[in-house]
Amino acid sequence: IALGHDFNRGLLHKNFWIVEELMGAQGHNVIGYLPRPNQAKMWSYQAFAHGCTNMLYFRWRGMTRGAEQYCYGVVGHDNHYGRRYKEVQSLFSEIVHYEHVLESDIKSDVAVLYDYENIWSWRFQQQSEGFDFTQELLRGYTPFYKLNTPIDVIPASRDFSSYKVLVVPALQIIDEELGKRFTEFTENGGVIIFTFRTGIKDKQNNIHFKQTLPGYVKEITGIEIHEVEALSSTQKAAIKGKGPYEGEQSSASVWRDIITPVTAEVLYEYDDPFYNQAAVTKNQFDRGTVYYVGCGIEEQTFEKIALDIVKQQHIEHRESEDGIEVYPRKLGEKSYYFLMNHTSEVKVFKDIVLQPYESRVVENIQP
Repeated sequence: IALGHDFNRGLLHKNFWIVEELMGAQGHNVIGYLPRPNQAKMWSYQAFAHGCTNMLYFRWRGMTRGAEQYCYGVVGHDNHYGRRYKEVQSLFSEIVHYEHVLESDIKSDVAVLYDYENIWSWRFQQQSEGFDFTQELLRGYTPFYKLNTPIDVIPASRDFSSYKVLVVPALQIIDEELGKRFTEFTENGGVIIFTFRTGIKDKQNNIHFKQTLPGYVKEITGIEIHEVEALSSTQKAAIKGKGPYEGEQSSASVWRDIITPVTAEVLYEYDDPFYNQAAVTKNQFDRGTVYYVGCGIEEQTFEKIALDIVKQQHIEHRESEDGIEVYPRKLGEKSYYFLMNHTSEVKVFKDIVLQPYESRVVENIQP
């Protein structure tokens, strides 16, 4: 849900409206999930945190006829002003005090890049039966989301020079011009995380001829890739940490690029008797750093890398228990934090007790 909001904000690089926010159970034929008490309110707080400035609920009162008569609204078919009505009423009575915060711009140091032609290319030839582009987008997005740092989700064609970190999942289409932009970003001190199958094709969806992978970003990644393997939907490849991650054991899914380091440092390698080559690398290039994640690494492994990056780049972040989202908004010299408990359990963050699905705004949390 958070990624969806960040994607919509990234379309025009502006805050946005939501004109159909859910409150009751929904369905045209099969009726769906009924949000638990305060859960839909928490989702609304999350939307406001991520850039929504104005919100309408779908719907006010349930229809009694037509295709949408099972889309339950704020008020029921029986005209009962019950729990859902009171929940919406409490949301707007609380959030109106932060209208000035909602109108403020969101400044992100991290951007996740996508390209529609690249997505279509994957859709036509998915290469691995376990591949799903949205899941790969989430694989790169989630570790930074869990660190509670703002993220922009933007097209690769957008100017990304102002960011500190770029996450570039499964971008197989990279032409010479985009390769130069990535190089310039790195030379100026930026950090890039590429994942598997990077840079194998041109804009015509043809594999680069006589070009060592990963194509136009080979120099900045400091690696070469000569062999690859698709993993089945049930297959895993063991990987083990090297250098700063020495002793760590993990696994990979979906795909594996068999990486040959040239100037890059090996962070993880395949624990394999035949292909015990690099799986994840890190390369210093000019003033910047480029990571190459050659396989579908597990979330916990990606989280360790993301945490090291935000610390090294001095990006504001706050570690929290799983299920607790802390989204910062700044207005002038003041900081506001949207706290959302996405779980059905009581949680605590910085001595603040959050009831199941509770959400609130607080000011000036200590680091």
